[in-house]
Amino acid sequence: MGKTMNEYFKSIGMTSDYKLSSIPCEVCDGKDFIDVLKKARIGGSGVYGDLPVKGCKRCGYIMINPRYEKQFYIDYYRRAYRKVTHGSAKPKVEYIENQKYRGKKILDYLNKFSTNIGDMLDLGCGAGATMLPFMETGWRCVGIDPDEVSVETGTKDLGLNVRLGEAESMDFADGMFDLIVCLGTMEHCYDLNVSMRAVKRALKNNGIFLMRNRAEHVWGSVIEYFSNNHYRYFTSSTLKLLMARYGFEIEDITYDPIEGIPGEFYVLARSREEVSVDRVNKKILGGLKDDILERKKYFKDRQGEFIEKSKYLLRLVEEKKHNYALLAEEIRSGKHTGVTIMVEGSAVDAVKRAVIEARGALENPIVD
Repeated sequence: MGKTMNEYFKSIGMTSDYKLSSIPCEVCDGKDFIDVLKKARIGGSGVYGDLPVKGCKRCGYIMINPRYEKQFYIDYYRRAYRKVTHGSAKPKVEYIENQKYRGKKILDYLNKFSTNIGDMLDLGCGAGATMLPFMETGWRCVGIDPDEVSVETGTKDLGLNVRLGEAESMDFADGMFDLIVCLGTMEHCYDLNVSMRAVKRALKNNGIFLMRNRAEHVWGSVIEYFSNNHYRYFTSSTLKLLMARYGFEIEDITYDPIEGIPGEFYVLARSREEVSVDRVNKKILGGLKDDILERKKYFKDRQGEFIEKSKYLLRLVEEKKHNYALLAEEIRSGKHTGVTIMVEGSAVDAVKRAVIEARGALENPIVD
């Protein structure tokens, strides 16, 4: 607790001296920012420290700024990311099964729209099991991910076409894909604009881009919502600006938990026009933007609400004498309506993580 990012990364073996640099707003190219948050998660759950979360005064877009150079991004995601966020380097069986489940839910959602079976790219695919339900229905699927162990699991254990790499460096043929699915990946990419240009280039005209993001309505801890693992934080307004910049026509924005994950939202868009930042400027002038001061106040108020829920959860833990299995069962049955957990693998592990986040919120209050 209370470490600087540099101290934390050295503690997990990333000892290179990475340079920090500031960049313009990734959505509107603005150069004026205000501090949104100065302290949040810099490692796994419960590891908090200095984090420069900034908001663009012009459009309201929120991003980590300044940030480390690209080599840090490459090293971190290939060496440490899965171990920090999932507890192990190799994807667990539960994770693979959850990917299959989520892939089926994504496919069901896409089938509500005019989607012909064709070539699909899963960008940031992990082990790639999300592609299996698509392949069963005739889709030709390729995955790409920066984590070496995940890629090895996908290729050797699952027999999938999964490649090692990042969105910025992918070299697929122009117009190769009918569908690109990006489930939370754009939040992690080092360079958003290079990544979006790569997506635009690889997608056919009128092709579909499905992008999942963390919702602007935080349902858990604010200092967990903001983390060094995520470089950017969209709202529906700033995501509309990004789609406009890259010539995507939005068909649907939904906050429905398609994959069963609370606190997320999805945009489904088709590639229609050329890239143009002027289109963004016109929309901002027309009123499409966020008030960054209002957003900052929202985060502080929301964390206050989460702290009260945290106190309630920690009382339950004491009452149940730290029986996490029993508490997980009761929470999932709806007995404790004041508690929500996010289950990606084990429900017991989800409760343990919720307890860590609850304690972290009490020990790390948001201060201006």
